Amino acid sequence: MNTPQSPGRLAVVACIAALGALSGCAARPTASLPEDFEIIRSYGWDTSVADPEASWSPATNKVVARDAGGFVILLEGDTGTGRQRFASKERRETHHPVWINEQEVVFGPSANAERLPDGRVVPASEGLTVVTLNGATPLQKLLSKVGYRPRIGKDRIFAQVEDHIVTIDEFGGKEDFGPPGFFAEPQRDGDGVCWQETPVTEPDWWTGKPVRSNLVIRWSWRQVDQLPGGLEPRWTNSGGVVATVLRAEPASGQPWYEVGTDVVHIAGPKRAPVVVAHNARDASPHPTQPVIAVATPDGRIAIVSCDGTHRVDIAEGRHPQWSPDGTRLLVEEARSSAPPALPSLREEDRSRAAEAVARAPGNVDHQPKRLTVHVFKFNPGPRH
Repeated sequence: MNTPQSPGRLAVVACIAALGALSGCAARPTASLPEDFEIIRSYGWDTSVADPEASWSPATNKVVARDAGGFVILLEGDTGTGRQRFASKERRETHHPVWINEQEVVFGPSANAERLPDGRVVPASEGLTVVTLNGATPLQKLLSKVGYRPRIGKDRIFAQVEDHIVTIDEFGGKEDFGPPGFFAEPQRDGDGVCWQETPVTEPDWWTGKPVRSNLVIRWSWRQVDQLPGGLEPRWTNSGGVVATVLRAEPASGQPWYEVGTDVVHIAGPKRAPVVVAHNARDASPHPTQPVIAVATPDGRIAIVSCDGTHRVDIAEGRHPQWSPDGTRLLVEEARSSAPPALPSLREEDRSRAAEAVARAPGNVDHQPKRLTVHVFKFNPGPRH
């Protein structure tokens, strides 16, 4: 008889399975330079929202993405008929959906906090919700009454509550992570955690610091580094960190990235950052190879080497994400003739969306997107 397993236990099982799959591929030919990656086919899905916030399952080629009034699970080769949709009980928008494991997805509210008419800042009240997908009818459970932008680290969920990072266990138990900070990015199968000293991309009602601050990289409890101007950190398969770096303090009233951004790679504790891509952001390190996918200001996706010596432009899009096995790259594209985005079903969500647009002048792309997956063949050639 099958019995339900806890999010933490399933996460460990998924990690072990993923590691086993990678070790089983060790004898196959592998690539090591950007020019070794060749697109052999592509597929994708149109979305109903302007910010799908898509992410891969940790073990398969399924993708979860925001959908009007919930989220949708997208399957490879889907032409619009095989999607598994989930609608929240409260008919509210889901934000930052992410896989806990192959059967569970967690999502949160559209904002970290809100300012009341009397000036007080309070956390969003919707909290984190876990949906179990292993049956004909998905099961929804409120995990925590507060929490924003969930991320998975080992057997804990990291989330934002105003200017503090919290960790939440499978039973909803909540603990403060430590010092004030924003937008934790934990290692899914390690002890490392990165976080920002200021929110940078969202309003800062707490710190009084310049927008451009430090990215804190906690490799372990005893090893901590700081990257000035860093944000958008991602962990590499070798235990390093890639991140976007702001070149200057963002100008008031302008998008944060208008001052110019570069992508850097930090191989380990006390190692100097290496610029791997000028005029780039949204870095996604490959899960098995020493290459990184990045997005450029002109809407292109490039693959660069971890030392910055090689670069190949491959496609249009933004927000690149490698699949768990590294054979597919998910990107977000603008639809050339997209219909208007479906509105939220709640007035509160619509007002928050309007505020977000107002905070990003110059960003006129508010139409539904297309999620495209490029499938690669690796062509490792002789090295000279």
